[in-house]
Amino acid sequence: MRNYIITKNKLIINIIDLMSKYGYNGISIRKITKKTNIKESTFYYYFKNKKSLLDLIINIANDVLQQKLVLKENKNGYLFLQNSIITLMKIFNDLNFLKIWRIINIESFNSDIFIKNKFITSKLYFKKYFKNIILILQSNNLIKNIDSEIIIEDLYNNIIALLNEFMELKLDEKNTIYIEEKLFQFINYFWNKIKK
Repeated sequence: MRNYIITKNKLIINIIDLMSKYGYNGISIRKITKKTNIKESTFYYYFKNKKSLLDLIINIANDVLQQKLVLKENKNGYLFLQNSIITLMKIFNDLNFLKIWRIINIESFNSDIFIKNKFITSKLYFKKYFKNIILILQSNNLIKNIDSEIIIEDLYNNIIALLNEFMELKLDEKNTIYIEEKLFQFINYFWNKIKK
């Protein structure tokens, strides 16, 4: 049983690593098994086929997001917004999650509609997270009475763009301080724009 878990974990790590570098269409079962140093038959012991890897990536991403994207209300709207983004940054500081996020970004532009739609659903978790932030701020009467959909789009698009920059720098082992500073500058700017 112990070897089963060790082999499966090694396989998952290698799948995430390869898929984040080459995308779904750029990897093969042979490439995965070679990197993992196992036989192809062993791969099929753990996974039904290559398409089952899509569900694996989605499930890992969704599990992480469900467990860690938890909002903690605060009467101070700015601190609530800032802490909500810090919660997000903690997830993005995990190297494996960064690789998964890169996969989600790559595959959400896949020409295969089945693959594309699977990965777009993971992006919706983030959209829902940002929506909940704005709804909590509105319900506590902490922000101006502005169309929430416009605010959500603004927050989502800007934060995701900065997180994507952060991801690429982090995966390339480059300094991310500039992006982190830009992120908090944006939060400050955004808060000043929407606060009452």
